[in-house]
Amino acid sequence: MRDERWLTAAGFALTIAGAVLAAVATTTTWIATGLRMDLRGLLDLEFRGLDLVEGVVALVVAAITLIGLVLLRRLRGNARVGIAMSLVACGVMLVALPVWVAVRAEGRAVEEIARVVAGSSGSTIEEATRRVRIDPDFAVRTEASVWLPIVSGAVVVLGAGAALTSIVRAARDASGGPT
Repeated sequence: MRDERWLTAAGFALTIAGAVLAAVATTTTWIATGLRMDLRGLLDLEFRGLDLVEGVVALVVAAITLIGLVLLRRLRGNARVGIAMSLVACGVMLVALPVWVAVRAEGRAVEEIARVVAGSSGSTIEEATRRVRIDPDFAVRTEASVWLPIVSGAVVVLGAGAALTSIVRAARDASGGPT
């Protein structure tokens, strides 16, 4: 029988670190946007993770991950495999959410700048959006800074994967299956 305690401990440590890092990452700036022609940055906008639906969901998933770790420690049997697989899924979500934010960053920037333009010019949101998309004076500059949340999700995937591996190996060893 192999000693899987080191793998279990490493998995738990990585998963905890990744979940805590994901929670902290929701307080960082995920998107910075503005107009390219606005050299003084008067219309610059910053969106922290918590300003975005995806960031709030990431915070909730990080909390669920920590709760899942507590359950993983308390439960025995086949339920542990399911929970460990759920933790891997949580890690994948923690990677996917900021990637989705980065993919949609420019569209979100256009929407936000169009709101400002509509408010200042008295036009509708649709007219302002069309103007922002067409007028070179309203060309949008977007910077996505989502590396920290992506890395935190990857750490959760790694940790939960290690925990899942140790659980499956321990179950296989206990049943006398192939090693």
